[in-house]
Amino acid sequence: MPLIATFLYFTILFSTAFARPSIRDSCGPNDQVISEETLIHDNKEIKFVTRSCPGFAALRNTTTTSSTVRKRQISQCSDTCFGFDCDTTAAQPDLNDCDNLTDALGFVRETIVVPPRALQEVSSGTCLFVYANLDIVTYNVCSDGFAALGVTAVTHCFTSFGLDSTFTAGTCDGPQIPGADFIVESAFI
Repeated sequence: MPLIATFLYFTILFSTAFARPSIRDSCGPNDQVISEETLIHDNKEIKFVTRSCPGFAALRNTTTTSSTVRKRQISQCSDTCFGFDCDTTAAQPDLNDCDNLTDALGFVRETIVVPPRALQEVSSGTCLFVYANLDIVTYNVCSDGFAALGVTAVTHCFTSFGLDSTFTAGTCDGPQIPGADFIVESAFI
């Protein structure tokens, strides 16, 4: 029995440590900036960048039903991750920067609009949260939920690998079903 437990432990550790490419890289080489905005909160710069992502067409859940296709917008306020990945290959964001970004998101915006097949980057200091909408409809994302998902990915990676380890990015996967086809990434910038 201990052999099976050891095998399962290393299988889980291995699958968590070797993550997929950054969601920003999956956006594709032909991504375009749709909008940029910089706001100040508690004397800290919070930068918002929205990008179109033609590369998301290959990542998107293909089980969309015709009733979902007719929808124009979806309110997405989830604060629950359905899976995690951590990339342990380079520098990590400062936890204080991520905590500040989490606190600021709820104050500077109530809702963030993420167009179909696009991503929303929000950054402050060394911390970057990315919300990737893989769906074909616009998502109205609650900032508190987005912030919670971003900091959850950071916390998960620190908990999994310890404070002395490094990680490039942590991702929090949505259920990837119609109406919740998203990924949130936390990364170092």
